[in-house]
Amino acid sequence: MIRRKTQDIDYWIREYEVDEADHEFIYDLLAESDTPIAAEALALAIIRRHSEQEAYFLRNELAKANIYDPRDAYAVGDLIYFPAFDFRKGEVTAIRPGNNPEHGEFDVITVTLEGEKKPRAFAARLQTPHKLNRDGETDLMLDEDLLTPEEILQGTGGALTAKIEAHLAENLDYFVQAGRAWLTTDQLIPVNIGYLNIAEALIEMEGAPVTTERLLEQVDLEPDMSQSIRIFSLDMALQHDERFVRVDMGGKPGWFLRRLMPEAAVTIPDVLRYEPVSYDRSLLNVELLQVEYALQDEWSDTPEPEADEETPQSAVFNLIYPHYVAGTMPLTPVIRRAEMESMR
Repeated sequence: MIRRKTQDIDYWIREYEVDEADHEFIYDLLAESDTPIAAEALALAIIRRHSEQEAYFLRNELAKANIYDPRDAYAVGDLIYFPAFDFRKGEVTAIRPGNNPEHGEFDVITVTLEGEKKPRAFAARLQTPHKLNRDGETDLMLDEDLLTPEEILQGTGGALTAKIEAHLAENLDYFVQAGRAWLTTDQLIPVNIGYLNIAEALIEMEGAPVTTERLLEQVDLEPDMSQSIRIFSLDMALQHDERFVRVDMGGKPGWFLRRLMPEAAVTIPDVLRYEPVSYDRSLLNVELLQVEYALQDEWSDTPEPEADEETPQSAVFNLIYPHYVAGTMPLTPVIRRAEMESMR
């Protein structure tokens, strides 16, 4: 089997970076879609694209390469690729007649493989069947036991998705985000101030959060466009208007007015206000570092979980004094990551 770079999960976690070609691919993918696309789906499309490109390249290279087959004849100086040795290349340095009555007349070639000093011997011009006979089935060398794009994405533990999201966030002239989904800026429908005023009036009349779909019923926002893009565009406009606050409505996003929110929901309690204090972290001994890690305070310098770590399905936290007094729950790194994952 040929070792594919795209099959190496560590490559996607540590080496892969979004290049200009991938940037254009993502842009075209979004532009051709009539619905916003989540970063996970974009990451999956990137894996598929690179995997298909690599497979195409390898098939072309294999078609041109001199791949070892015991039936073929070789000459001194020939370069041969050996599937049994991860397609390492070897040079034929000598040829002699074979001596085995069971196989009739054949050659024995001496080959020095890349990375080896000691030469190896292989059969050539062999007339009897051999397990290394290729029979033209090059694809079998490429397609056995491959991870699917879905398995690769799952194996990255969110690291690849984070790279895609970071690139999109760095290129807001081209891409726009609402919630967990993305579109191109050219796909956004303009939302005028009149529509936002109507949304404000409806929320105030309801006295409770209202879904984007319900707000959309009250405005004539490009009815010929897809519902997904209309919702996305209105979400974006509400998100950038300080009058509105995005809230959760039992797993579904909704909108409320900031001025109608309880004071405790929009103002940080005094007991939770933090003024940074400089200190020499190198002076902390192991015991103090363990206490710090156990407390998992939001303002501590404990490292964020690695992007390739498995996302927890549940999280345990210590209710430290400031949150106990304020009646709030700490947003520790583990809880924050679990919450972000639940929004995907």
